[in-house]
Formats: sequence, structure tokens, C-alpha cells
Amino acid sequence: MEPKLLRDVLPDLQTNEYLTKKLDHIYVTRLLMPHDRHALKIFIRSDILIPKREIYILQAAIKKQFFERRKIRIEICESFDLGDIPVRQSLDDYRESILLELKENNLMDYHMFRHANIHLDDGKILVLEAADTAVNRKRGKELSEKLTYIINERMGYGDISVRIHYGEFKRQKEQMKAEAEAEAARIEAILQEARAAEKEAHVSEERSERASSYRKKYIKGKRLDPSEGFGRDFEGEPLPISSITQEIRGTTIRLELDSQLLQKGRADFTVELAEEATWILRIPRSAWLEAYSFTLDGISIHPAVENGYAVLALSRPGIQRLTLTGTVRPRWVAANTRVRADLGALALVYGPYVYCLEETDNGENLASLYVSPDTPVTLAENTTGLPGTLPLLCFEARRLETGVEGLYGSPGFRLTPQTCTAIPYGLWCNRQPGEMTVWLKALLPALDCLQPCREA
Repeated sequence: MEPKLLRDVLPDLQTNEYLTKKLDHIYVTRLLMPHDRHALKIFIRSDILIPKREIYILQAAIKKQFFERRKIRIEICESFDLGDIPVRQSLDDYRESILLELKENNLMDYHMFRHANIHLDDGKILVLEAADTAVNRKRGKELSEKLTYIINERMGYGDISVRIHYGEFKRQKEQMKAEAEAEAARIEAILQEARAAEKEAHVSEERSERASSYRKKYIKGKRLDPSEGFGRDFEGEPLPISSITQEIRGTTIRLELDSQLLQKGRADFTVELAEEATWILRIPRSAWLEAYSFTLDGISIHPAVENGYAVLALSRPGIQRLTLTGTVRPRWVAANTRVRADLGALALVYGPYVYCLEETDNGENLASLYVSPDTPVTLAENTTGLPGTLPLLCFEARRLETGVEGLYGSPGFRLTPQTCTAIPYGLWCNRQPGEMTVWLKALLPALDCLQPCREA
């Protein structure tokens, strides 16, 4: 499309005083929307630098004023034509915006750029002098690529290269710390302001959704399936809970977890500190993990246990690897006698997972199954077609038969052996309709005296 002034594309746009004065410098060069219409990218170009904080404010304003009742994410992709403005001057003016963007995307890059000494060699090479740490060396290449893109593609300089030098530099530590803290506070204030604007737009969108949902359910006289009230689609990006990077008290810390306790009897933690600081890591001591032990960088350790947590103090900068090993076995559990509905019954658990029995695998009338508390349980491969990688649990039970054909009659109790199969409780009702139970009656001594039924 031919570039058009933003004020012509969105003539009714209302924004703050700063952006209003700059609208004659902002041109829309392209609009991009995928087929699902859940996002809109607006490509703009300007002959003056527009701070990133103002870009965030502009995104929120467009969302609220033009797409308030639609589930759509607005993203502005900015570029600049700065003419003869020197690179160093533009970088000084745009430094806060770079920090803001880095903090939103990767705290380690933000931390590295914020503390680096920056200078321009020969007018063509941007040099970052950064502390020689494992974290900085790991992230250096990616940060260099990000800065190269911002300077050459977004700011339009085209031929600037970025290099990172690692070492110990002579900048005064206290001065550096004071500047960093002031800058961090300023960046955080900007982010809070931008998030508040986005939240306001999101709240308006949710109100509109609730009103629309109410009209669909009640005003039009058509009631929706009640099951629809138990969940909704997730519109945002998934959060990988196995890897977390966070800045706390001015220090960036990264924690990764690769847990294979059920499969291999081990969980690996990777802890990375940007600089020397003391951190307390607490790992729950789970009752289902037997013979557990810890190693730190391959050396056996014995952390203290407080309130059910193993407590470790980590302070060395760089990467440290902690491994937890132990044994996980299926086990039978019983309820407290005050839980009357489950009195005299047993449930089967494997690690943190509760298992259940379905009619599909074990036949009807699951209430007639009895099991002994010391019955061994074996693991079996999941061949049922159910999702996931958790195994099936197999064990020998007994089915009680009364010998009564009618509704009532003289008892003729007998126990019949039966092999049972249990599946993870969260996967039940994914096959044929039928019964399900978690609790099985315990085979008490009085019942154990009954002779098993043998076929003639």
C-alpha cells in the first residue's frame, strides 16, 4: 500500500499530547492480519524517533478505541528514517527504548546491556564492554543480533556492526550501581504505565465479552451447554513453567527444571546467576519419593530439611547443576477414619498421580472389587490409546459374589480372582461410557478367610 499518514488511516484516533504532536511524522506503510483475525500488525515509518513507551501507549489506544469489543492483539512495528543524525546521538536518545524492549523480552539481555560500557569505533562499529561472566558470554551473540537489527533495520543506518568485548573495566562500581538502579526504576515505571493502559483495554474487552455471553444465553432465549462454563480458550502465548528467568533485587536469575522422576528417577535443576548473590532454593520433600539424594555439580550433598523442604543456599555466579534422584513406586493409600464415605477403602497412587478403575478395563459393578493393602502393583505400557506417557498399573483383586439371584436372598459369599487395570484419574471418560471408581474396598481378614471360587 502507499504510505499514508496515521491520522488519515485512523482519523478519529485520540491519544496523548506527545503523540498528537507527532502524528504528522508517522506514516502507515503496511497492515497485516492473519486469517484467524486475532492479531493486527501495523507497520509505521517516521522521520523522528518515537520512544518505545509511546509505541506501547499508541497500541493500547488503538485497541481500546477501534477494537474494544473484539479479541484482537494490536502490534505496531516501527521503523525510522533519521537522515544525517549521528548514530551515537540516536543511540543515546533511543537507549531507554532499547532497555524497555529488552526487559520485556529477555531479562538477561536487558541486564547485560544496562551494565555495559558502550562506545563507537570508526563510526561503524558499536562496541559493548561487558563483564566476563558465563551468562554474558552465553547471551552475547543473541544480544548482538538484536542490537544490529534495531540499529540497521529499525533505525535505518544499514551498515553498523556490533561487537562485545568481555573483561573487567575501570568504571566506578558505586557509580555504575547508582546509575543502573535509577535507570531500572525509570524503565519499570514506563512498563507499569504501558501495562496499565493495556489492562484498561483488556478490561473493556472482557466486559464486552461478558455482556455478549449473557445476551447469547438469556436474552435470545437459547441456553448454551453448561459444560461451556468450565473453561475458555487461552489467547496468549503459553508460559513454559520448566524455564523461568527473573530479575530479583537487581540480579538476574535463571532456573530450568527437567523432571523425569517417574520415568528415570531423577530431576535436574539448572541455576544460573548473573552475578554473585545468595539465593535460597527450597525443593519439596515429597512423601512418594523414596531414598532421595542430591548432587551439586556431580558432588553429593545433604541439604537441611525444613518444614518438608530441602533447603539449599546458592551464591556462585554462573551455571550450577543440581540433581535430585530417588525411587517412585505405586502405593496404596487409605483415608482418615473420619472420612466415612471412604472408610475401609484403598486408593492407588503413583508419584503425585491418583489412579482409577474404569468399567472398560475391569467390567461392571466395580463396587464388588476387593484388594489387599499389601497387593503388589506392576507397571504396564499404555496400550489403551489414552493420551500421555504415564503407565498403566496392574494388580490382582478379588470380586465378591453373593450368590443371590433376586433382589434379596440367602447369602452364598465367594471371592473370584480378577486382574485389574488402573489408569490415571485425569484420563477417565475418554473411551466407552461406563463406571469409574477411585476407592476399592480393602480385603479385611474376615473376608480373606473366604475360599476363592474355583471353576469346575
